[in-house]
Amino acid sequence: MNRFVRGLIMAATVLAATLAAVSCATLGTGTRVSDPQGRFSFEAGTELSPRLQQSGFYQYRLENPGIDVYVTAAPAAAEEKGVEDVLDRIGVDRARLVFDGGTSFGDWRAMRWRLAGGDLVVALAYQARGGTVYSLAVVGTPEAMPGDPPGPVMRVLASMRFTAAAGRLDRPSTREELERAVLQAAEARSASISVAVVREGHIVYRFAAGTGRRDSTGAQAATPATAYHWGSMTKLVTATAIMRLVEQGRVSLDAPVDRYLPGFPAAPGITVRNLLTHSSGLAEREADHLVSFNGSTLPSLGQVLTSYLEESPTLAFKPGSDAAYNNWNFLVLGVLVERVSGKPYEEFVRDEVLRPLGMTHSAFRFSELPADTPLATPVIAATREPELISILNTGRPGKDADTAIGGREQGLSFLVDFDILAPWGGLEGTAEDVARFLAMSMGTPLPGAPRVLAPGTLASMRKVQRSTSGRVLPWGLGWMLGREQGEEVIEHGGGGAGIECLMRIYPRRQLGVVVMGNVENYGAARITAAAADIFSAGSN
Repeated sequence: MNRFVRGLIMAATVLAATLAAVSCATLGTGTRVSDPQGRFSFEAGTELSPRLQQSGFYQYRLENPGIDVYVTAAPAAAEEKGVEDVLDRIGVDRARLVFDGGTSFGDWRAMRWRLAGGDLVVALAYQARGGTVYSLAVVGTPEAMPGDPPGPVMRVLASMRFTAAAGRLDRPSTREELERAVLQAAEARSASISVAVVREGHIVYRFAAGTGRRDSTGAQAATPATAYHWGSMTKLVTATAIMRLVEQGRVSLDAPVDRYLPGFPAAPGITVRNLLTHSSGLAEREADHLVSFNGSTLPSLGQVLTSYLEESPTLAFKPGSDAAYNNWNFLVLGVLVERVSGKPYEEFVRDEVLRPLGMTHSAFRFSELPADTPLATPVIAATREPELISILNTGRPGKDADTAIGGREQGLSFLVDFDILAPWGGLEGTAEDVARFLAMSMGTPLPGAPRVLAPGTLASMRKVQRSTSGRVLPWGLGWMLGREQGEEVIEHGGGGAGIECLMRIYPRRQLGVVVMGNVENYGAARITAAAADIFSAGSN
């Protein structure tokens, strides 16, 4: 997942969780700005210097690191037109934009571009309401915007408040509208999207649209049997495996990791709980190259961990004092599963989670998927090829990532089959299998399936966790905790080149939704929210 996008999700979640209950007037030391038409308001911190303020257009300068920030409201009949108008309004040459990744979170969608030539980066978070596209745009040099968005920018986004005058969110409200929107989003990207909904222990909806598989036999339409990369949604399966060991009395959440992994650095006192809540302080390091193509073999989890510890000896922060999303936490957890259980990580997960739940169309290797389970072919913009190949070839003497592209068509590139390092992103499977996992996670497994985890354990996994200073963290044990329209939700996404997935549980409704796609930036969060409203009890 693009580091900027990952940071955007993380920062927005942190702020939404900590600021949602705070009065607008006390969000910070800045000024609350209200739209003269009464549609929205936001808070601009003292770090932001106002440059231009008028109805529907507000420009600020953040001197450190040196970026321009815009809050805009652009009338538009269609989202795409609204985005184009915003880019024109802030003076960006759209003809020079090269797409650099996108995602969705809550009611927002986010995109990032680089200008051809590499001298400018543009990031945009937006949502459509009542015929108007509301957005937060940031423009700066690559040096000023290398990754995570600055805190003052994210505080603006988290402080956005909309009134009834802004209109309802533009999203489907019936099954027919949902399916039409999913089909349009898939076809517009020459890709596929699958949706599944589970309610009170039963799968109540399955739908797939677009082109899923592309291989030597041609293009195949997606069906509910199409498999996708789970991406980071796999982390919840790893967390479930750890909690199985906790229930068996073989692992203690608050024990230091070195109790189970001799040789793991003991001095920082990192605990199993720290790993599950991304509060370990382990240093971030690029991990996108840890994939294998065409069935080639990845290093063992132990080898990858040894290499990581040798190259990243310093912590980013004191364990438990903060939280920062980090793949490497779940690599450590995967190795821990192997050492404690005495089984390879993949085997333990198959035996303890996948098979008991009837997740027969999910695997950690595309070659292990049942023959009747086609794996959707990831789709990316052709302009992203050079950067992707460069990342993937990191540490590969043979440069086998040069063969990662299986085909090209109309400005798009289609990737060959690949596997991802297992504990943090390696599962591949169908939306229906994810729905089975969600049903178990809600404590209402499908008929005939075991609980896997006890109700008390499931409740502990979505309990709010705190830092050593008592500050609320945005994580349960593996789950990301948040709210949507004031309602509690627990979720986890997955992203990467040609991957965008989201699974979400609405505890109050006893409802779970998963949306999976083989392309990025199609609005997974919006589809998830719409499906939840449409298929809530009594709604259909």
